[in-house]
Amino acid sequence: MTPIARTSSFESLGSQPARRGEAMPLSRHRCGTSKNNFEQPACPLTTPPSRVAEQDVATPQLDYVIMQIIRRPSETGATEESVQALERELGFPIPWDYRQYLATDNGGEPSPSGFMFETNDGPSDSAVRYFLTLDPGGGSYNIREFRRRYSDRVPQGLMPIACDSFGNLVLIDLRPTSHGTIHFWDHEKESLGDPTWDNVSFVAPSFTAFGQILR
Repeated sequence: MTPIARTSSFESLGSQPARRGEAMPLSRHRCGTSKNNFEQPACPLTTPPSRVAEQDVATPQLDYVIMQIIRRPSETGATEESVQALERELGFPIPWDYRQYLATDNGGEPSPSGFMFETNDGPSDSAVRYFLTLDPGGGSYNIREFRRRYSDRVPQGLMPIACDSFGNLVLIDLRPTSHGTIHFWDHEKESLGDPTWDNVSFVAPSFTAFGQILR
């Protein structure tokens, strides 16, 4: 796939991802201290367009208007070769709508950026600071860098795709039974042992749907 040229350039935001045990600023999202016994849905809503067409159903469209990227870490979209290389590393396919986003925007700061979601403690909210990029020259907001930092901290089958300003993550589910669903990972409720779902909350059924709830 031929990369799509971009005119804006990356400006460092001066913030590094949180490491386990580091002191964190007080989070803006409302979260309590009880366990989140989230049961994730079987919600494979990321059927590739070719499959949808075969079923005589209108192909879902991505809405980039409501997810405008105002600052970019990369001047080009991700190539198909780079996306396939990531899939080989993951052992899972990338959901088609997030794949298209990488090919088009390849990370960056969105506007608007806020979103709400439900936890066992009630409503909560956060805001995307940056969508991660596949561009190796994209600074600290790189998908592979976040995978390295958080590989032993998030449940298996989830991949970081964005972060907020308080050390929390937005994750995409790569597992077949819930492929493409979007989740929020709360570092304040993180287990010091093996990763669990206790600090993970469902946000949206797909990457497209996540873009549509940003406010």
